[in-house]
Amino acid sequence: MEPSMSTKPKRTARPARNPLLMIAGKQRIGRDDADRLLFPLAAHLYEVAAGQGYAISIRVVTLFAAAAYDAALYYKHDALKQIADKAGDMWIAGAQRCADHGIADRVVLTGDELRAARLLVRALNDLLPGMEVAAWRAFVDNARRRWAQYATDSVFAWAA
Repeated sequence: MEPSMSTKPKRTARPARNPLLMIAGKQRIGRDDADRLLFPLAAHLYEVAAGQGYAISIRVVTLFAAAAYDAALYYKHDALKQIADKAGDMWIAGAQRCADHGIADRVVLTGDELRAARLLVRALNDLLPGMEVAAWRAFVDNARRRWAQYATDSVFAWAA
């Protein structure tokens, strides 16, 4: 065999990516789109505050809290990390308390727990407009994967 002829291909094939998606992913979310993205969280948190926090509300609030925590880690934002961590802990404590009292179909929060969740909404409202679209999508996708993997073993097992 000649030295110039090798059996290895010169280039490994990579999946084709749409360059427009890459450009769009680098764009900042902006104020109007941030309001649209946070609307489901605010609406479901309102349902929880009204005592109607059933399975879909539990899933939405949990996903946003997990995505906010991931955003805080990625952007190295200590204040958001503390807010998301506290809101997540309060959210789980509220769900556990409801389960202990025999409320098996919804989550009812105390005033302090609700205040922590609303603080998370305000923090995301301030920080989301500056985040990149692709980064926020990755945070939400990661939160969805964790929900699918761990929800059945958590206090939210009945809502999974």
